[in-house]
Amino acid sequence: MNRRLDEAVALAEQLHKDYPQVPEYTLFLARTLARSGQLLAFQYQSDEAIRRHRRAIELLEPLVSRYPSVPSFGFLLASYRHGLAEYLRVLQRLPEARAERDKSIAWAESVRIAEPGPARIATFFRSRLYRSLAATLSQMGEAKPAEAALEKARAEEEAARKARASEEALLRGQADQKEFAQPGPHPRSPTAPKPGEGPMPAERP
Repeated sequence: MNRRLDEAVALAEQLHKDYPQVPEYTLFLARTLARSGQLLAFQYQSDEAIRRHRRAIELLEPLVSRYPSVPSFGFLLASYRHGLAEYLRVLQRLPEARAERDKSIAWAESVRIAEPGPARIATFFRSRLYRSLAATLSQMGEAKPAEAALEKARAEEEAARKARASEEALLRGQADQKEFAQPGPHPRSPTAPKPGEGPMPAERP
């Protein structure tokens, strides 16, 4: 498995080197590095796992700056920082974990998405980051900042629940409008004949 991943990393590195202006190849390299880093983490090769995660982050940072209107790049960068922070926390490298988490939260707080669905996902993501930050701060013995981070997580979760309820209400309203917009008597309209009413079929002579 390691050999195949190393071959994939080598291929991705070559594509990125040959076509540095193509964002898809940069993205491919970042994802390949992050996935191989995850595998190495499971194999207790922590130094190389961290190095590959950091390289993936370094590759994504220019993409986020160059394409600010593509939130998926920012989400991926923040999620990689979150994953690295969790791994560093497990390794008890808490100051480094907190630094990565703070960077993830800074991006997640700055992004503003107009579409309701993705915006709600961003809200849930922020709540996850705050809960992870609370866990890190608690391990560092910073009880009050940990509780403050937990409160922010709860606030984000409540906002996400309200957004979900609003989305569902909007979808129900749109479905009702579409139903009433159908031509002819509407089943719910007072002019629609009830079952058994209306003209009888013509009798055969």
